[in-house]
Amino acid sequence: MGMLTGKTIIVTGSASGIGRACALRLGANGANVVCGDINTPERTANEIVAKGGNALSQKMDTSSADDWKKALDVTLTLYGKIFGLVNNAAVAAVQSGPDTVLELSDDQWDRMFSINVKGYWYGMRTVIPTMIANGGGRIVNIASSSGTLGVAGVFGYTATKGAVIAMTRQAAVEYGKQGILINSISPGVIGTEGRLALPEEYKKTSLRAHVLERMGDPDEVAAFAEFIFTNHGGSFLTGANYAVDGGYTAQARY
Repeated sequence: MGMLTGKTIIVTGSASGIGRACALRLGANGANVVCGDINTPERTANEIVAKGGNALSQKMDTSSADDWKKALDVTLTLYGKIFGLVNNAAVAAVQSGPDTVLELSDDQWDRMFSINVKGYWYGMRTVIPTMIANGGGRIVNIASSSGTLGVAGVFGYTATKGAVIAMTRQAAVEYGKQGILINSISPGVIGTEGRLALPEEYKKTSLRAHVLERMGDPDEVAAFAEFIFTNHGGSFLTGANYAVDGGYTAQARY
């Protein structure tokens, strides 16, 4: 039995990247994992089940309050309680055009804030009431090192991730006394499918900015999320932002 056996955790953006790594790791540790994604969450859920774990797939747009309600109903019907949430689903404008103050379009800005910020708010708003009713729970919001450090060329994206860090801190203060522990993780450059598809110049510049001079692996971020959800690991952690970034935010640049 794993340390998370019997605990139900919703993971958004679980079809790929950090979300998929979180879902797989949590499932391997015994959690009932609800794999949410707008694309193909069943691939991740099926892999968890094939390895002896418990999981269900839930196709959902995290910027839709209705989709969150459906996910909540399905989860409570099958598992009864929700212990945790990993808010991870996010998009970046640089995948569809320049992201600077002057070049970012209104549509790009609105889409990023709808998914990266409103989607995280909807997630917390959806699960916190049932967590309170059950005596507590834990939430991990995946932010970014760019949310605390200026990075040229990702203006709108950094704005959304800065908002995630601020929302995490605020929500932790508001609901800590009711047993809801809320933290954010800020990864550095992680070798996700989306990151590997970015221009080579951007990837090389990003790598040089890390003390470790390499990309992180999605599972390295997932390992820290798993730690937060374990009994002793995350029992006294709330309202904090943790840099899992290979020294990205520790190093001065010249």
